Amino acid sequence: LAGGLDLETGDATQHAIDLAYLNDLIVLDRRFNPATPDEPAPTAAAQRVITESHRPLLVVEESGEAALMARVLLVHDTRRAFDEGLFLAAYLAEQWRVSLAVLPIGNARNTDAVVQRAGDYLAMHEVEPQYLPPVRPARSLADTIIATAGEVEADLIILPAPGRGRNGANQPNLNDTIFAVLRRWPRAALIAS
Repeated sequence: LAGGLDLETGDATQHAIDLAYLNDLIVLDRRFNPATPDEPAPTAAAQRVITESHRPLLVVEESGEAALMARVLLVHDTRRAFDEGLFLAAYLAEQWRVSLAVLPIGNARNTDAVVQRAGDYLAMHEVEPQYLPPVRPARSLADTIIATAGEVEADLIILPAPGRGRNGANQPNLNDTIFAVLRRWPRAALIAS
């Protein structure tokens, strides 16, 4: 692969956000640009890049060894008209032959119809995922995602894009769920845009 090295001084977080507009995928360490050496991951800087970059973002650990993905859990937000996570999952399953499990987040009004459309899209790409029962967007959503990823032995979780969803007594903002998953999930996570 051809590569280049870009060295700049200044605000690393803002620079990462600016570069996102020029790139198709951002790879970011959970411990990106910590304010203090013991700041928990994902750092405030990483959270800002995640919420402001508007590009697919692969969040990784600094741990060293990168394993090839074999099993992917797609967290499919059926409340959205457009879910780039579905397209990313289809590409990975079709091109890289990963095993795919789909965990729909639904509001029960049209969940079945949206899951059917997603299934039609995946079938068009000759992808046969494991469909899991839909879950509601409750405060325990991060726990459900982590537990499900463990059950399907996922190497990667594909999460919906941040910034959508609503705050409420039972439906936390999706950003909170994403950050909760990133705090506890030890492997890579791909956040759709």
